[in-house]
Amino acid sequence: LIEQGEDLLPQARSFNREQARLALQRRDVRLRCHTRVRAIHPGGLDLALPEPGSEAGRQERLPAEAVIWTAGFQARPPALNQPVRGDRLGRLPGQPDLRLQGHHDVFVIGDGAHVADEDGEPFPANAQVAFQQAPCLAANLLHSLAGEPLDSFHWNDLGEMISLGLGEASLTGGGFT
Repeated sequence: LIEQGEDLLPQARSFNREQARLALQRRDVRLRCHTRVRAIHPGGLDLALPEPGSEAGRQERLPAEAVIWTAGFQARPPALNQPVRGDRLGRLPGQPDLRLQGHHDVFVIGDGAHVADEDGEPFPANAQVAFQQAPCLAANLLHSLAGEPLDSFHWNDLGEMISLGLGEASLTGGGFT
């Protein structure tokens, strides 16, 4: 398993991340972090690994009979009259009331939004957050049309569950792990 970042499932909770690591080990799956796939070709992959003191890093060819590509996401926001710079994942900066920063009539929610909580951390890019943002967005659209003050979004963290294969999962939430 090739991971470009420093650890697998970087957005997951630490308990779930550790359970995923153990599930992979039980299946004899090896995890390689800080590694980029440069190319896929018949017979394997070309990898780029960090090398201290080298900007290009070290190159390696990994033989493989099959490759399953499950790269993460990068938001692709629509073109705007006033361009807005996204974060490193392409998510657009949102205000607590879910309006796009610098815009009074454009809202942003879900995977394409970088809306921060009270501590300044972005909400996770997952369905739970998007489902909870939807009623706030609907109410704020009505408030906006009526010239009323807008509501701030408040997330109710219901926990996290990760499927780890047939008959196996990890769950954190409600004080349980």
